[in-house]
Amino acid sequence: MSLIRIDSLSLAFGTQIILDNASLQIEAGERVALVGLNGAGKSTLLKLINGEQQPDNGTLWRAPSLRIAQLPQMLPAADERPVRDVVTAGLADVLACESNMKPWR
Repeated sequence: MSLIRIDSLSLAFGTQIILDNASLQIEAGERVALVGLNGAGKSTLLKLINGEQQPDNGTLWRAPSLRIAQLPQMLPAADERPVRDVVTAGLADVLACESNMKPWR
């Protein structure tokens, strides 16, 4: 069962091509790592998957029951909290999802 399916996706910002006819399929139970240099388009791909950004061409399908959670890259203003508390606060949605999930095997 596919959770995300990307077919022939293209996106450019001016002359900077981010994705050129890219395809990807993520199945339920798969674990995926997104690795690349700064500026390679990792965050942009995640914004496309999350619906925050629209592609120039191609299709992107998400399973209707799919829930996406994220930890934004923007750091909060400095305060007196320990780093662990700041990160945990940003992961509230992820931790809530995780507590409702069955163990993966």
